[in-house]
Amino acid sequence: MSVIMRFGTRRAILCGARWKAADPSLERVLNDATKVWLRETGGPAIGDRDPDFTTALKVGVECGGAMHGHASPANGYAREVYLRARQLSMFE
Repeated sequence: MSVIMRFGTRRAILCGARWKAADPSLERVLNDATKVWLRETGGPAIGDRDPDFTTALKVGVECGGAMHGHASPANGYAREVYLRARQLSMFE
């Protein structure tokens, strides 16, 4: 459901394919990297039980982060978010 990652002394939380961080520049970098990763690879598998965890492992680690905490998925909300994110946008 959500993942907390450590980037040096900074922390960021990934929940529903969106990163949140106290540092706006870190948040922007992570969200941009996630959008690129989703566009280029399609993101986590459609049947992935915890797509935020998979995304954090791919994008967060690539951006220099380390896993700090993880909450197990409680429902299908995150899977729906990633399914919508996979849809092609005609206006990008």
